[in-house]
Amino acid sequence: MSDVSVPLCPPFSYLEDADRLTRDHMSSVLAQVRPKLFAFLQQDPHSPLSKRPRRLMMMLQGLVSH
Repeated sequence: MSDVSVPLCPPFSYLEDADRLTRDHMSSVLAQVRPKLFAFLQQDPHSPLSKRPRRLMMMLQGLVSH
């Protein structure tokens, strides 16, 4: 049984404070995820399932722009 008080996703500050190798890897992962996420959202932009991917896309855009 998991503890519901522990967040499932780490805060983005962990990613920002990560060592150089992790930050470098993160940028390559983001570069691969963004186009796939964008394509998913383009298929059915008004789907009830697109709310979380849309939010993730906005967060990724913020991370990439910094």
